Amino acid sequence: VYADFACSRCDDTQHEKCDVTSKTTDATCTEKGETVYTATCEFNGETYTDTKTEEIPAKGHSYDLEKDPKFTWAEDNKSAKATFVCTTCGKEEVKDCEVTEESKDATCTEAGTVTYTATVNFQNKDFTATKTVDEKPLGHNYGKPEFSWTKDEDGNYDVYADFACSRCDDTQHEKC
Repeated sequence: VYADFACSRCDDTQHEKCDVTSKTTDATCTEKGETVYTATCEFNGETYTDTKTEEIPAKGHSYDLEKDPKFTWAEDNKSAKATFVCTTCGKEEVKDCEVTEESKDATCTEAGTVTYTATVNFQNKDFTATKTVDEKPLGHNYGKPEFSWTKDEDGNYDVYADFACSRCDDTQHEKC
């Protein structure tokens, strides 16, 4: 950088080289930064300075979109939130998810499941998490028994109670 000194009485111009220093304030995710350049030169025993400022735009938040966000489920698993964290400043961006569920019904003897799937779109990319909740087997539901009476050769009765489950085909044949 050079400073030009022009004589006010004639056409003489002196071209002097300046020392240049700079001071930079870095931009953040949300605030602009700047670099201030200061040119200093001496001419005829006097010191002259001039400054120029260049703006550095704010960077904007940066998220690692190759990494899944943290999913937080509601107590009933019917809703969820996804939390994305800026890798530069740590600011959290929380988004509501769309939650769907798929069920496998429990039977008398086998557990059922409900699988909840949370989906969110963030910066044009879909993220998904699932949570599976096991349900206990229902257990048999036996109603009132049907009794059967049979007489043996000695004239004594054998009595049996037959219990049938109202949910499945299971039956229990119990001697009374």
